[in-house]
Amino acid sequence: MRSPISSLERSTLQFTFGSITLTVVTLACLYLHAHFAATAFAYLLVILLFSLMGSFIASSALCIVTIAALAYYFAPPAFSLRIDDPKICRW
Repeated sequence: MRSPISSLERSTLQFTFGSITLTVVTLACLYLHAHFAATAFAYLLVILLFSLMGSFIASSALCIVTIAALAYYFAPPAFSLRIDDPKICRW
């Protein structure tokens, strides 16, 4: 039977190395001006590789970090306060 300490250490290592890898992939995709789909596929590969290490909690946390990074860095903003055509607004 595994001890809880070694399981926690394993999850922590998985999350740490996964976060470092996601950071490297994010910086590479930003440098290369990759599109959303290409970046999402690269993130998917990282998540799949690190999920094979075994911890569901760390894999779930990496998925949440990945979704946040995709939404912040690569997705267009959903809402904007900018007026695209000033001729339309006749106040």
